Amino acid sequence: MCQYLIEGDLMGPTVSKEKDKDNRFDFCKLELGKDDNIATVYREDGVVAFMDANPAVEEGHVLVVPVKHYSFLTDMPPEEFAQLALVVQKIAAAVKRTYNTDSVKIEIFDGKGTGGTVNHLHVHVIPRYENDGFEPNSGKPVYWKTYSERHNGAKPSLDKLRSVAKKIAENIPK
Repeated sequence: MCQYLIEGDLMGPTVSKEKDKDNRFDFCKLELGKDDNIATVYREDGVVAFMDANPAVEEGHVLVVPVKHYSFLTDMPPEEFAQLALVVQKIAAAVKRTYNTDSVKIEIFDGKGTGGTVNHLHVHVIPRYENDGFEPNSGKPVYWKTYSERHNGAKPSLDKLRSVAKKIAENIPK
């Protein structure tokens, strides 16, 4: 199942246009052990955090991903999930510091029924602010337009994503 490369254009510098049998993307051949093709924020013990190539906000949307492939949260051994959670916690703290907010949205799409487009377990960490237009308890549909939807199909460049990654990395708790 892990047969994907990163140089495609559909999701920018993150994954290729190749999809699995369910028409979903995968991160496996991102070569997550290297920083060549992703805007790495942080890596530790089988987990890597990098910038989303089509973020839900202008800046600061980070993905935290186990290097080893798991399609579902329930497939991941508890000790590996614990490591993933520790990295998510560090990234959330860094995003809060970087963007001067006390709020982050932490989200996991577990299975294709959730609307997720990537067949590889990953956690979204997204900075949030009061009155930012995303109102999950308002009765309105809960949806943010992606970067490319807000910018006529454009994606942030890998250089831009790396610049943002560096800012966030500088704020990771020691």
